Amino acid sequence: MAGGDGFQPQCLTRRRQPPVDQVSWNEAQTFISKLNAMEGVQLYRLPTEAEWEYAARAGSTTIYSFGNDPKQLGEYAWYRGNAQRHSHPVGQKWPNAWGLYDMLGNVWEWVQDWDGKYPRARDGPKRVRHGYISHASGLRLE
Repeated sequence: MAGGDGFQPQCLTRRRQPPVDQVSWNEAQTFISKLNAMEGVQLYRLPTEAEWEYAARAGSTTIYSFGNDPKQLGEYAWYRGNAQRHSHPVGQKWPNAWGLYDMLGNVWEWVQDWDGKYPRARDGPKRVRHGYISHASGLRLE
């Protein structure tokens, strides 16, 4: 998917499997619309914030999906403390309990709805991005 200004996300310009980055929420919506049109259905969309968090948590009740110890974060996520200021190919860290990779760290992920309290999530002022971690103490899935 190339943006309207001619840029190409890193995933289209490298041979390894880097995450898709440098894509705006609107560009993601355009891609999804084209995919739905191509398939002839309205099936595809970004996950909601609640769906994303549910998947990221993978049934856990601890601070992190892998437990409460922030010293283990480097085993599960790329973040400021270990990423060396760039994104990394997907799937290099341990997955969560449901087998989902890169739910924490590496790059931001867009979600469909708005940031806000759960009962009014669509009315909030900001789009939600998930996944990026600046440092281990700054991460908490709530």
